[in-house]
Amino acid sequence: MKAMKKKIGILGVAALLFVGCYEDKGNYDYHDINDVLAVTFSPAPDRVTEDSVYTYTYPMSSEDTMFLTFTPTVTQSQAADESQLEFQWIFEGTNSYDTVFSRELTLAFPFQELVTYEPLFRLIDHSTGIEYYRSFDISTREAYINSWYALHGAPGDRRIGVAEISDDGEVTVTEDAYEVAFGVRRFQNAEGMYYSSYDLMSAMPPISADNEKLMIYEADSCTQLAPFSFVQRKTYREMIYPNRPLLPIAEGIDDEMGNGQSVSSVILRLADGSCYWSRSNTMGYYFSVKADNSIGTYHADKVFIPRGVNGSPDPYMLIWDDTRKQFFHYQMPALPMLTTPLLAHPGDDAYDSGKRVKAVPEDAFEEGELDDMEVLAMVLSSTDGKTGVVFHNTSDDSYWYYDMGFEGMEGVDYSFNVTRTQLVDLGINENSLFATSYEFPDQLFFTVNGDVCLYNITSDAVNTIYTVSGEITDMRFAVSRSYFSYMYPENLNFRLGLAVQTADGQGEIHDLRLGNSGDVNESYVCTGFGPIVDLVFAVRNRLF
Repeated sequence: MKAMKKKIGILGVAALLFVGCYEDKGNYDYHDINDVLAVTFSPAPDRVTEDSVYTYTYPMSSEDTMFLTFTPTVTQSQAADESQLEFQWIFEGTNSYDTVFSRELTLAFPFQELVTYEPLFRLIDHSTGIEYYRSFDISTREAYINSWYALHGAPGDRRIGVAEISDDGEVTVTEDAYEVAFGVRRFQNAEGMYYSSYDLMSAMPPISADNEKLMIYEADSCTQLAPFSFVQRKTYREMIYPNRPLLPIAEGIDDEMGNGQSVSSVILRLADGSCYWSRSNTMGYYFSVKADNSIGTYHADKVFIPRGVNGSPDPYMLIWDDTRKQFFHYQMPALPMLTTPLLAHPGDDAYDSGKRVKAVPEDAFEEGELDDMEVLAMVLSSTDGKTGVVFHNTSDDSYWYYDMGFEGMEGVDYSFNVTRTQLVDLGINENSLFATSYEFPDQLFFTVNGDVCLYNITSDAVNTIYTVSGEITDMRFAVSRSYFSYMYPENLNFRLGLAVQTADGQGEIHDLRLGNSGDVNESYVCTGFGPIVDLVFAVRNRLF
């Protein structure tokens, strides 16, 4: 984005170094004089730096040019009016200084532009010759980047809240970011969210860096938003074509941009068990995940996209059908690099390459092996191309971790392999949550009541790394696929987020900063939410 900057210089006068100073007029005949006791400003600054600079930071304008007015209030010891006061706002130009002779200063912040103003406020009391100075740093920022988004509140009163944590650990919570952006409430009946950092690649050339997407689900609709401005991009009817029934969306699954390629694969799983796929080349449009005639139909109760490898076949999704107690897979079609933008949905068959949902090879499992299995979670495996699956065997109350997926190259040595590990007694229950990160190979993070625990799959070592006072309702890594670490120097791969519901029904976000061994080095607690329904992390795509 273009940056615009108005900066004030030193002006070459020592008076700028002081909060207040005056010129000695050589008059020593003492008498009561007026004194400026205080100068305050509206709005008040976000903070005052150690060198007395008044700093203001605002989110970028998300709809139109934003105008902000800064007004000084002067408290005097003697004078009842301000007729003897002169107000100036001084800006540094290219080879000169521009001065606005006005009590108030109104600044313009253009639509979605990063802007910085650094005026010097000058107040002259002509009755005494005393001058006062204040330095200002007023800027806009890209709102909410590298932040936790929480859908929170009671049904019918939902909000999209955001928790921002600055580099120096300062926590800022926005209760309803949509209302802040547009001044109105929306999505009060939302039931879930989904975020993708790379699902809207524009036409080539050029490629836009604005590829991120925030999806908000309601019972009978879904809306695609630009996550940092909350501008609407597409409605459910525009995304899914033609005339698909408006069905509740159960969840969205993202491969966090890649599978070793410069495209992102996304799956929407609907409440009726059907799925739709999208890749960044399709610019946010979705297409049916169709079943092969050999299986007739499928019901997706769990879905996951394994981490791919450079040179591997196209990414695939793994599907668990709990009714059939069977795994299926679907290889997402390769897409051409588009050279013209898609202005409307091209039709459900536009990218139909003939690929269909098929059953996982029968020889991958023993006969009846999955009959009593209940899938608790499907998570990122430490092995490329595979998925970690946490099972509960209801027949003997045992718990298992299967590492499963395709290996080799299609047509050469492409087989579906499974590695089975029985878990030691971890205290897991029906409310336990699971998370993995490629930065922590063979480590399974899980919750038991208010504890976050770390289990080493190879050594059976178990450690409690964090405890909350309340119920953990969601747990996820900010970024879990480490081959993007060059894009995310902030160590986002080491940030684990928790949604916590306290005893009094309030919501909290706990941001855990992990060390290389998985221990918690730092933690930040973000309060000010209602009960949290869904939690996502919004990160700026930095590929381009």
